[in-house]
Amino acid sequence: MTTSTMYLLATAAVLVLTVGGGVGLAVLFHLGSQLVLGDGRLPRLVPQRVIVPTEPMAVLRWRREQDEERMAVARRVAAYRSGATVLIVLAALTGFEYVMNLVGISVFGLFVIALVKAAIIVHYFMHVATVFAAGDGH
Repeated sequence: MTTSTMYLLATAAVLVLTVGGGVGLAVLFHLGSQLVLGDGRLPRLVPQRVIVPTEPMAVLRWRREQDEERMAVARRVAAYRSGATVLIVLAALTGFEYVMNLVGISVFGLFVIALVKAAIIVHYFMHVATVFAAGDGH
């Protein structure tokens, strides 16, 4: 194999990996936005048929199930949104730490920022607040 052929193959491989990675990231970001900003569900390939019952008691049961499903979706969307918000806040605090380190802030200042980040992680990801809630065990 000549050098120019190897260079051409390497260029093609980099191009394919870059385009494939970009498309993969675009799909990943689209699905993430569906979860966070959409209705909390991933898109279905085959649409689901909804059959509404005609018997009165079955209609009431069906409506209750639909309401429960909507509430579950609303809770899931709220959880995704709060998780995304916490992720953005933690990333911003990390960037702020980096800039403050370049500027030359004291170690105490960086320690305070680290404590704030730790408190956010404990509160949102470890759910410590629900352990101490009145009458609500974890």
